[in-house]
Amino acid sequence: MTSIRPGLQSVKWQADQALRALSTTPMKGSTAQNVTTQEVLGELGGAITGGIFGRRRPGAKIARALVSDNQQAQRALRRQNSRDQALGVLQQARQLVEAASPLLETRFAQSLRRGLADAEAAQRADTILRRVLQVTGRLEAYQPPPPKSVEGLAYPQALHQLEAGLRSCIERRLSELTPNWWMDRVPEETRLQAERRKANRERVWPWLEGGDHPLIEYLGFPDYAKIIFEPKNWEQTFSLVFVDTDALRVKLRELEPLRTDVAHSRKLAVAHQRRLETYAEDILTAIRSHS
Repeated sequence: MTSIRPGLQSVKWQADQALRALSTTPMKGSTAQNVTTQEVLGELGGAITGGIFGRRRPGAKIARALVSDNQQAQRALRRQNSRDQALGVLQQARQLVEAASPLLETRFAQSLRRGLADAEAAQRADTILRRVLQVTGRLEAYQPPPPKSVEGLAYPQALHQLEAGLRSCIERRLSELTPNWWMDRVPEETRLQAERRKANRERVWPWLEGGDHPLIEYLGFPDYAKIIFEPKNWEQTFSLVFVDTDALRVKLRELEPLRTDVAHSRKLAVAHQRRLETYAEDILTAIRSHS
């Protein structure tokens, strides 16, 4: 949620300033200037018709009617401009809600969307802005439920579960975009490296049974990052799962040496164990929430 906090503050500030401006801008009735203008034009109209017809009242009534019509048109224009500005603030709030939705409980996100829809249906600018402030206030105060744990697994099992989850996520989401996802969506260098690893493994130990593993099992954390952060892959599918590119990139980079140590049966320091388990929990929680 920290990534959208500046945007939330900006929307709340804009809505508050717009409400203040509305409270100091008269939308109804006549201002002193309008009253004076109406009286002057009334007298002028009366004088003109008095010179022609010998009387004053009809000209004064006509002039006042014209001023009144003009005032109503100006008020209607101000109301429309104010509503358009309020809808612009609302649209920014909607973008923030959509950006945060992968981190929100489904019902809560739907509730925020309904609140914005109600705001958009309002005719008065101040009503729109107040409802936007209600939605942004709720979003800012949101506390996500505690993440599901990795069921207390020790770090080797947590690592294996994390890799299985990442591979499953990559394969499932990319195959939804194209059946030939391995060729179409995996960067060429990454794909060729995995194919070489598979070929070398099967050439060195051709007598071992069960050696025909899928190509995706020959990928590591740097490879997962290259696939996930490939621009069209990220934009079209993975941004919905992981949201924050910088956070995920750091986690995958820090996990790679830990994975190497575990693969070579090196004992991890307690701090590294905790980091691995925490990162595994964070990433798997994001994957499970979009499975």
